[in-house]
Amino acid sequence: MNKIAKFYDNERGQPWTIRIIDKGDHYGREDCLTHDKEEPTVEFYDADHPHTIDGPSGTILGQFVSRYYISTLMDGTGGGLNLMGYEPKWTINSLCMDNVRAYLDAFAKENKYTWEEDGLFTTNFYRDGELV
Repeated sequence: MNKIAKFYDNERGQPWTIRIIDKGDHYGREDCLTHDKEEPTVEFYDADHPHTIDGPSGTILGQFVSRYYISTLMDGTGGGLNLMGYEPKWTINSLCMDNVRAYLDAFAKENKYTWEEDGLFTTNFYRDGELV
């Protein structure tokens, strides 16, 4: 499954690109950082602005907005996501976020990633059934 996906928030008329950053993947300005955590993160890009290009694939991502651990996005019952409080444009409505979560769920299942809340306001992340 591709780690880059395009979504369109019909309610807001806003195109989005997400990129999944797994352990060992490069990210940040000009891909100068290496993700060393076991749990993947998900980056959100405003696809209206072609500022960033994914190094390996050459895909135009857009303007970087925010990054979250995959379990943070998948916990809970759904709803929209405000990516940056002071910028109203950077809010994803619930229908679009449902599509993002479905994509992330499929990615997680394909890669045997799971997570669960531990009751202490934290989440345990598992890779191939093992706590990491």
